[in-house]
Amino acid sequence: MKLISINELEVGDILDQDIENDNGVVFAGTGTKVTHSILARILNLSIDFIYVKDENESIVEDSGESFSFEAEINKDFANTVESFKNVFMSAKFGQKIIVDEFKTSVKPLVNNIINNDNILGNLRSIKLNDAYTYKHSINVGLVSTMIGKWLGYNENDLADLVIAGMLHDIGKSKVPSSIIDKKGPLNNGEFEIIQSHVDFGFEVLSATEGINENIKLGVRHHHERFGGGGYQLGLKGENIHEFGRIIAIADIFDAMTSDRSYKSKISPFKVAEYIRELSFDHLDPRITGVFLRKIAHFYVGNKVKLNNGNAGEVILVNKSNYTKPLIRIGQDYVDLSKDYSIEIVDVI
Repeated sequence: MKLISINELEVGDILDQDIENDNGVVFAGTGTKVTHSILARILNLSIDFIYVKDENESIVEDSGESFSFEAEINKDFANTVESFKNVFMSAKFGQKIIVDEFKTSVKPLVNNIINNDNILGNLRSIKLNDAYTYKHSINVGLVSTMIGKWLGYNENDLADLVIAGMLHDIGKSKVPSSIIDKKGPLNNGEFEIIQSHVDFGFEVLSATEGINENIKLGVRHHHERFGGGGYQLGLKGENIHEFGRIIAIADIFDAMTSDRSYKSKISPFKVAEYIRELSFDHLDPRITGVFLRKIAHFYVGNKVKLNNGNAGEVILVNKSNYTKPLIRIGQDYVDLSKDYSIEIVDVI
């Protein structure tokens, strides 16, 4: 990032800080590209300096060739997926897991989260043809790490959290593919086998060098419920390891906002509403509160599709209802917090 005078800010610059209006409402979040309207609003604020993304952060040199930041993220993500496949297949066939290479492949993605704070935009830019299981595992690790950053985790804890998130479903390597890939509802016996993946995962990681207790418990606890009634241990509240409570949120968010062979993705705003509804009973309300507040700001400046067929731009987040922002459609504005008949169905 770099600090510039407000008079140096230009259309096309990428913000590296949240911008609030005089009422404390964020109307342009970190990672937002400055438009003419956003520039005009910022210039009316009583601020003299602003953080923007340094141009050198978006271009990476490799063997004399220039790659866009988006291409670099795709490359790092693809490398991590390939490394994850090796770990997954080793677990599947009972071979010793070597995590050092996997940890090394993850570092560039974690550094991107720490330095750029725009993992959601990056995940949307990634286009790979790998199986959902692999991509989902990596996504959950990255979103978990983003939440950990928002909670104030240091770099060592973030390094553990990303591994726990990416390996949260490693136990599914021991579950028959006929159950994993089943498109219809599972019967009781099949569901019991699916539930056992958290035990399988804990066993696999307990036999793996370089995996500490925080990582193992994060994997073992990610299906426990904050209000009780989860599996396999029936823990509740803060007896659930915080890694597990974080991964539970990231798991739901990525699963519901991703396309699958038998289910289309759901709008992240709709998923955020669902996550809010699960607070206290299923999910830790403290962590969901931080997640919902922060994640809503990522979509300021994004184009969205509405259920009435219109497309618009997210202008600002409603501080009292993060999932119902103000949308601009041409010269008109729609406040979704006041008109519940209109919903965001996709981020374009």
